[in-house]
Amino acid sequence: MSSSSSLLLVIDAQKKLMPAIHNSVSILHRSAVLLDVARRMAIPRVISEHCSNKIGCTLPFISSVAGEHQIIDKTHFSVADEPNAMKDIAAYGKRQLIIVGAEAHICVLQTAMGFASEGFEVFLVKDAIGSRNPDHVDEAIQRAALSGIHTVNTEMVIFEWLQRADSEQFKQSLPVIKRLSSSPDSLEALELLFG
Repeated sequence: MSSSSSLLLVIDAQKKLMPAIHNSVSILHRSAVLLDVARRMAIPRVISEHCSNKIGCTLPFISSVAGEHQIIDKTHFSVADEPNAMKDIAAYGKRQLIIVGAEAHICVLQTAMGFASEGFEVFLVKDAIGSRNPDHVDEAIQRAALSGIHTVNTEMVIFEWLQRADSEQFKQSLPVIKRLSSSPDSLEALELLFG
């Protein structure tokens, strides 16, 4: 993964969905760290919202950490199938798509396969995707691998983006990276960590 080729896509980190997701605080924690590092490195950030009139908008602290970002409102499970979404994401000129969010076996997987079929190099961040049933995450990852989609973890993404320890970007990102060692136990604690 290269910072110059990457786009970070957050799938459906929404108010009414995330409380139902197994291990949601950890998933949101890692997603927020990735968003923060991506923002500092000027890596484009796109957030999808599935049927936001019913499921609610993106959690406010996620939107805040993301900084300037594009929102794709969708009714299709796959972002790739939403009218104009493929064109909008392709317009960034980035061929590596880093994906986090929920649900792993539905919207995340279908989005990953949709973009992979259009020639994007797709990376699922295993420790930042989730489903209501944790078994569904493993099944999604297995299916994604069969479709040529890479599985990575949060630190792999960050350190491949940064490439070296003697850069200004690394120094600016280090306080954010250190947040990975904390273990917030609630959404409120997580909001305070990134507040």
